[in-house]
Amino acid sequence: DDSIQPDMYFTIMAMLESRAILFRETGAVHSGLLCQGVRPIHFAEDISRHHVFLKLVGYSLLHSLPSSDKTIALTCRLTESIVTKGANWGVGLMLSRSAATSAGIAVAQAAGMHLVGFIRDHSMNCYC
Repeated sequence: DDSIQPDMYFTIMAMLESRAILFRETGAVHSGLLCQGVRPIHFAEDISRHHVFLKLVGYSLLHSLPSSDKTIALTCRLTESIVTKGANWGVGLMLSRSAATSAGIAVAQAAGMHLVGFIRDHSMNCYC
């Protein structure tokens, strides 16, 4: 979504973290937020980062929401498998409070996806 500017990444991550109660309490649960612009659409938590991602995509599919203008924010590492799921679904922007792996970055670059990690305390790593 071209209307999303980098300073909005902090807003999206703050919305994710404010909802991530189980993550804060346990550190063992992954959280994710599906957004359109900076408007949150659906929040999910699960012990599996893959299940979190699939819950967000599933919600979108059940509600016939297109993927191209969506942002997915996660608490997990942006691994090859997670970024591949995003690329296959057609999302243009994935954010995380954690790092991206080199394989995840390669997938995002090949797909033309924006990938941003380590979004914390007004700093971030823009990988592509």
